[in-house]
Amino acid sequence: MKIKDRKYTTDKGLEELNTLIKSFGELDADINMVTSNGGFECVADIGGDVRSNWSDLAEFCIKDGELTLRCWTEEHGYFPEKTEILSIVRIDFSGAIKALETAIDRYNDLCAEKDTEIESFLEFCKKRKKQNGNR
Repeated sequence: MKIKDRKYTTDKGLEELNTLIKSFGELDADINMVTSNGGFECVADIGGDVRSNWSDLAEFCIKDGELTLRCWTEEHGYFPEKTEILSIVRIDFSGAIKALETAIDRYNDLCAEKDTEIESFLEFCKKRKKQNGNR
């Protein structure tokens, strides 16, 4: 009997996930909180009380200009502000990819809405200045 050597480890995947999250840099803080809207399997030490010390679900969150990973327990619904990538023991990478894509798509949609809102406001200001200039 022989145990197969793995080509990649979860640690390697988490290292790349951390790099990927950081690669998005600082996002616009004026966009309200965006989440991936649903959990994927992720076991991490979330430092709660004895009943909820380990998470079973996670989602991506963009809040205050920062993309983070938030983990919680389905049973207790504990939501920390941010989960450290290094505290993750097991993660569904396929689910994480889908969740990240969803969060980024939702963020981009909100950015487009904010751009339209600002453009409309600037157009209003421009018209107002012209009206005031004709007095």
